[in-house]
Amino acid sequence: MAYLYRYHLIKTPPAEKKLKAINFLWGLCRCCGESFLAMLSIDHVQNDGHLERSGNVYSRVLNSRDRGRYQSLYLNCNQAKGRGQECQHQREARALIWQHVT
Repeated sequence: MAYLYRYHLIKTPPAEKKLKAINFLWGLCRCCGESFLAMLSIDHVQNDGHLERSGNVYSRVLNSRDRGRYQSLYLNCNQAKGRGQECQHQREARALIWQHVT
């Protein structure tokens, strides 16, 4: 079935492609375990996403069949990774560990 999306005829709506791609990548954030679909994004494990800027990332995930190249991440985790920082839940976990150690 084809759908009209942004004046273009496409075979699969974007939300359906995202759902299939995220489910292909285990359906949750690889960092914190979040599973709320609207907050999940696709991340390039090797940080080489700049090489694939054109096209649809969901189609590439589904066509590649390589789970090692991509991962699903919660948006906050993805942004922290992109900035070279820790996620909020990683900081909280580290604080809890130090609290029990000292």
